[in-house]
Amino acid sequence: MATDCTSLVCFRSRAPHHGRVILLAACLAAWLLYPSLAAAQAQPAPAAPWRLAPEIGTAVPIDLAMGATIESPYGLRLGASIGYMPGPYVGLVNEVATGFDFYDQATADLIGDVLQSSLVVLVRAGWRPWLGLTIDAGYCLTTLGGSASSEEVLQTFTDTPPPGGASDVPYDVSSTLHLLRLDVGWTFNFGQMYVRSSVGAAVTLHASTTVDPGVTGMPARDRARRGFGRGVAAYLDDTYTSYVHTPVVSLAVGYRFDL
Repeated sequence: MATDCTSLVCFRSRAPHHGRVILLAACLAAWLLYPSLAAAQAQPAPAAPWRLAPEIGTAVPIDLAMGATIESPYGLRLGASIGYMPGPYVGLVNEVATGFDFYDQATADLIGDVLQSSLVVLVRAGWRPWLGLTIDAGYCLTTLGGSASSEEVLQTFTDTPPPGGASDVPYDVSSTLHLLRLDVGWTFNFGQMYVRSSVGAAVTLHASTTVDPGVTGMPARDRARRGFGRGVAAYLDDTYTSYVHTPVVSLAVGYRFDL
């Protein structure tokens, strides 16, 4: 019986000793590992690179264009593009406007002639707050289109009578539109390549139209023709800023370079 008690006492005396050894080993390991753990926590996460992305795409019914976007490590974006407005795109704008009786078919035909093949320049800024989500706002300039129309056609759009009655004397008509673009989209990444889709709107903020009557060599008649042209220009500018506002659907393909 004594032997058993002695054995039990010996076991109990060894158990706390083993616990102290384990505790001491754990403390030693923590002391040795602490500098490396602290350094790992202090190490900043690798920053995302600056990115440059040339792309080609379309914004219906605004343009077919090519451009580029530069993006900061924080998702802030700045981009620009240059393109042109195809005739069918102007036709889409006119179909919507005439469908809602914003203006008649004669006005639609004139706007189609004036705006088709216009140069379109877009400068935009935006933000990619999360994954592929993008939010952009930009200024869009549409210019350098134009057509030639006769007094007989243009007299429909103004109360100013054509000088000497309607005739087939041509007038050069051109318009410049200043638009606000707003877009929300998503970028699908395929390695360095990507496909960007977005929906938004384009709103005409200001328009400037010139109706150039040319020179006939008769001062009185030229003055009357210029007054007639100003009446047509005022009508078109009011039409643009009142009714040429459209939803926009965009699709673009690009390649991203890390800088």
